[in-house]
Amino acid sequence: MFNQTFDLSVIRHVAVVGSGLAGLTAAIQLTGLGYKVTVFEKSRGPGGRLAARRVPEGSVDIGAQYFTSRNPDFLPFLHKFAGQACIAPWLGRLGYQLSGDAWEPFPEEPRYVGTPRMTAISRALSAHVSVVTETRVGKMARKNRQWSLFDTETRHLGDFDQVIITAPPAQARALLADSGLGDLAARLDEPVQRVLPCWAVAAHFPVSPWPHHDGMRCQHPALFWVANNSSKPAVMTPASGGSFTPAPSGRSNISTARRNRWLSSLLRLSGR
Repeated sequence: MFNQTFDLSVIRHVAVVGSGLAGLTAAIQLTGLGYKVTVFEKSRGPGGRLAARRVPEGSVDIGAQYFTSRNPDFLPFLHKFAGQACIAPWLGRLGYQLSGDAWEPFPEEPRYVGTPRMTAISRALSAHVSVVTETRVGKMARKNRQWSLFDTETRHLGDFDQVIITAPPAQARALLADSGLGDLAARLDEPVQRVLPCWAVAAHFPVSPWPHHDGMRCQHPALFWVANNSSKPAVMTPASGGSFTPAPSGRSNISTARRNRWLSSLLRLSGR
């Protein structure tokens, strides 16, 4: 990872920073090869972009809305380590807005979701590895042939033969910079610029305001993606009606007035 040649025979303990799908997959694969692995996660639980929030009488996906499997090894891996019970096909009708009222369907391909929520996948995967939650790695320091890890309060987290960073680009860059690895941090400048923050909003409607699609890629200054969470299989959502998850585009410093307009935009989709 640090552009060095390593003697694999002396690698015994590996630290993985980040418990999203990439981090958990790396940890499981390394554990299967006989290495000791510790995963560090800054949040209360694993998941990364597989994010969900509980709402009254159910839950709603606020991160990745679905996933595809174009690598033939991916689904068998998930079935083996996460189990088939927490993964199901999503047969939602997805549309792409061309301009005005013109829409076209998404390309046909199998799409999958976690059941009853996307985080079911990461929770199941994390059961196969050691995950230390609510711990943000703030610095790495080279110590002989190992890396010493410290949290943001400078508490020592342990010494490791190798470190794998799977955190988002901005977080990875900050960790590398704070560890005195400025050259490596600079390589992430471009990826950081390509990733824009956004708001995820869950709104509950008694009936669907747009019955034509279950997921929509919108041409709108604020809304980028809107999904009917209640259309997903085995999802725990309020029984009274549809639950939409609009994912607005753009930067995160958006005013309350503009956030209110997101919901108005949803209603305008149906002419209300």
